[in-house]
Amino acid sequence: MVKKPVTLIALLWLATSLLMAQGTQQPPSMEQVVRTESVDRARMGTMQQPLTQAEVTNLLKRNKQNPDAVYKAVDERGVDFDLDRKIEKKMRNAGADDDMLQAIWKAGPSSRSTKAATLTSSTGVPLHAKYEEAMGYKTMENELDPDKRLRMVAEFEQRFPDSELMSSVHAQAAKSYREKGDLNKLVEYGEKSLKLDPNNLFSLLMVAVALPQPRMQEGSPEQTRQRLAEAEEYANRALKLIDGLPARSDESPEQLKTRKDSMASDAHTALALVYMDRDESAKSIEEFKTAISLSQAPNPQLYFRLGEVYANSGKTDEALKVFAKASELGRGTVVQQYADQRIAELKKK
Repeated sequence: MVKKPVTLIALLWLATSLLMAQGTQQPPSMEQVVRTESVDRARMGTMQQPLTQAEVTNLLKRNKQNPDAVYKAVDERGVDFDLDRKIEKKMRNAGADDDMLQAIWKAGPSSRSTKAATLTSSTGVPLHAKYEEAMGYKTMENELDPDKRLRMVAEFEQRFPDSELMSSVHAQAAKSYREKGDLNKLVEYGEKSLKLDPNNLFSLLMVAVALPQPRMQEGSPEQTRQRLAEAEEYANRALKLIDGLPARSDESPEQLKTRKDSMASDAHTALALVYMDRDESAKSIEEFKTAISLSQAPNPQLYFRLGEVYANSGKTDEALKVFAKASELGRGTVVQQYADQRIAELKKK
């Protein structure tokens, strides 16, 4: 077995899109037509323009006893804004309830342009969710503090246990534990996510990279073999899914390729770590090289790991070169310290 290197891999992931509206259209009474004729003539030229925040707010205030009028206007014209928590508060103050917020949310520009479900899975599969679920998830996804994010996960699980978003919610928990350095919990929640959606790409990548880490190889030889086999399976499944990823509505072909390459780099990193732990040096070297070539920015951690494989397989010259690259790219970080240390050790031999 090769010498276990220091765990230095970190990954970044997730993303969302929104859904289109459906509603009921009821023609106004003749009395309403006569009463509003002059107003309608003035608005005729802009009748198809989406409603602004101010217009929706005014409609809500004027029609507190007649919400159907607001539903009709929102359904016919749409709105020119996407709901967020700040706008939601204003709408609630004007009289909107949860059902009205759902209608406004569905009528937003993102929903009309994508004509998709409320959110999509990591592989672009439509997911359906109520407004409160989707906004809760988006808030959770945007939270930078992992501890706060975990509290949001617990709250979401309690409020919406049967939500279609639950696989993605568990992936957010796995991401939080990755940031906290708790690999066991990362794997636990990643596996929960995959139980609900075996093709959750973000969970596949996180678990695939976590399982071959040295800290996860402390069990029996059989447990180690099982974890490595699982990591290999997840990484290969992820690569197949990445290959078929559809473009997002606002994504150019170049941006799609960049996104695919970044995720594929993570999958090849996982495979390289698996082969490294199995002492399959040739395979590990090729996978690390592929991961490096697909990485969006030179990654000192990948060069350090590649240097370890070269060193442990007796290829000292190659090891010195990539350790030097790791030191250069990781200047001022712990990667530089470990790389310089390995260079000094190899030069003494």
